[in-house]
Amino acid sequence: MDSPFISKDGLDTVKKYVFGQRVEACGFLFQGPELEVYFESYGDNKMCQHSHYTRYIWHTHPHNLKAYPSPEDIVKIIKARPPKNYPKVSIIFTTWGIWEVSSGSRLDNLDPDYLLQKIDATSESLYRNTERGRVLEKQPVHDYIQTVLHNFNKKGIKLRLNFTPWDEIRDRYYLRNP
Repeated sequence: MDSPFISKDGLDTVKKYVFGQRVEACGFLFQGPELEVYFESYGDNKMCQHSHYTRYIWHTHPHNLKAYPSPEDIVKIIKARPPKNYPKVSIIFTTWGIWEVSSGSRLDNLDPDYLLQKIDATSESLYRNTERGRVLEKQPVHDYIQTVLHNFNKKGIKLRLNFTPWDEIRDRYYLRNP
């Protein structure tokens, strides 16, 4: 089976939110022959809240915000939400590119403070090594991903965190962990 993808038109749509707004935008991706980008809302005080969850959710980190997932962005994907445990994949569009967060684990007894603290410490290093989260440097991004994954794996959480820079995306973007 082919991996779901976002078309060039869909990517152009989200780029307008990333590069043309100063607050987060968010929405859903509806599955058909391709993943259709559906805009839901803009965030209040920069952060966007989904009214409900579908299999695929997305939001932006516009040009005036950090270009990588916040600790809350990562922890959101592993919280148990019966009956369907949606969302399955969270996609974050930033000035650097596309982040995908997904997990094979769902936790009812999640200790979010521990995980948020670990991610926050790792984020601080990425922040320092990328000119306050503004300039893409591939090695610090790689180190950030590996450290976050290691911290989750130590807790038995099967987190997947991927990043694809815009310059590596051509006509469409295929999800790496559908």
